Order: sequence, then C-alpha cells, then structure tokens
Amino acid sequence: MRAANLSLLPPEMGNLINLSVLDLGDNHFTRLPPEIGEINRLFYLGLDGNPLSTLPTGISKFTDLVYLVLDSSQVSSLSQEIGTLPVWETTS
Repeated sequence: MRAANLSLLPPEMGNLINLSVLDLGDNHFTRLPPEIGEINRLFYLGLDGNPLSTLPTGISKFTDLVYLVLDSSQVSSLSQEIGTLPVWETTS
C-alpha cells in the first residue's frame, strides 16, 4: 500500500490480525484508526513520508514489532508506551 495516494484506513484493518508487514509509506495519512492496534503480530510498520504527527495509543499492542519506520513524517516524539515494545530499529 506504499505510495497509493491513501489518506484513510478503514477500521476493518484491525481484522487483519495475522498481518506481519504493513508498509503505508509515502501516502497522506494524518492519523491512523485506533483499530490498527488489533494487528498485534506486526513485525514491520512503515509510516515514512506521511504527515502523521502522533501514533495511535494501540501501538503498544504490537508485541512482535521490530521495525518502525517514521522517516519524513511529522512524528516528533514517541509516547512512553513505545518503550515497552521490543522494537530493534526505529527510524525517524
């Protein structure tokens, strides 16, 4: 879904509970639905190149997350919840 000119994700995305890679880079997202936190098996989440300024609180449910890519986004700080994740690499 990279560079697909998207600005919204349907809440039903949360039903993709076995999804491990989600690359939403280079789109137009200003926010993500809280239901994205239900995709708790994500290994890779690419949000680079989006005008996001915050991440949904549900991100703390991503217990398998290893890569969180935020390059060229508006996210200037990460919540304390992210500190509980086993993220190996965060780029911003």
